[in-house]
Amino acid sequence: MLDTSKLLESARKQSTENASLRALIVSVKDQLTITKTELAAAIAANDPIATAAAQKDIDDTVALLDADDADTAAALAENVPPNPAP
Repeated sequence: MLDTSKLLESARKQSTENASLRALIVSVKDQLTITKTELAAAIAANDPIATAAAQKDIDDTVALLDADDADTAAALAENVPPNPAP
């Protein structure tokens, strides 16, 4: 009898990782939308402290994404065929 348990476990793990990646993307998008609104309000109010805080949020987000970029790129490349079928 065929043992497909490893295949199923791998598919479940991949599904969970995909869901986590999608959730991260949505979260980053939502936070950047909030920060964009805060930055616009700070600029309109000519508030240098609020402008600096919004800029810090943007810089921190970029730093967080950059720190994880190599690991994420390697994981994605590992699971994508070099010439995917159209």
